[in-house]
Amino acid sequence: MESIVTVPKEIIGQASFASNEVLNNRLEVERRRWNLQKSLSLGNLFRHKVTITYQLYDGIPQRVVTTVWAVTEHYVTLKGGRIIPVHAIREVEL
Repeated sequence: MESIVTVPKEIIGQASFASNEVLNNRLEVERRRWNLQKSLSLGNLFRHKVTITYQLYDGIPQRVVTTVWAVTEHYVTLKGGRIIPVHAIREVEL
């Protein structure tokens, strides 16, 4: 079992993310998209924080607990203006 470090959102801008899709199948990609949209609603309506696990360029996973402010086809914007590419996100815990 791999250990995943939780990092503060302030260091997200210093990270180098995975350059390719980190999920293995279409169902996982669709589930991630649904969870991102749900987290956007929860963040905007209730200021609810979610846990996002993402993968760095070297394959190391990290997670951040934060509020999602915007979701586009390619990027997620977090509170404080930090951005994560969607293809680097492994999991969104609501």
